[in-house]
Amino acid sequence: MNNDTDAEQNGERTRRQLFRFDPTVNSGTILQMALLVIGIFGAYSALKEGQATQQVRIEQVESSALAESLRVKESLGEIKGDLKEVQRTVNEINQSLATIKGAAK
Repeated sequence: MNNDTDAEQNGERTRRQLFRFDPTVNSGTILQMALLVIGIFGAYSALKEGQATQQVRIEQVESSALAESLRVKESLGEIKGDLKEVQRTVNEINQSLATIKGAAK
């Protein structure tokens, strides 16, 4: 049992030595804090840059969608006009056929 207790004490000593808190402030601590602040600032600026790029892309897509919408409306107007003309022609042909059938009787 004594060996088990010694092994546990050695294990705890090793753990205590691995995670020892040192409250002193030195150049390494200051460097770590400075790098942390710089890293956070760099990540934030990269995020903002990415958002700005996405906003530009969204505006481009919206403007091209608007242009496409206007072009579709124009095409639809032309198709409606062509359809009316075809309907008018069909009606004229029907009237001509009715006149021909009436003359043939």
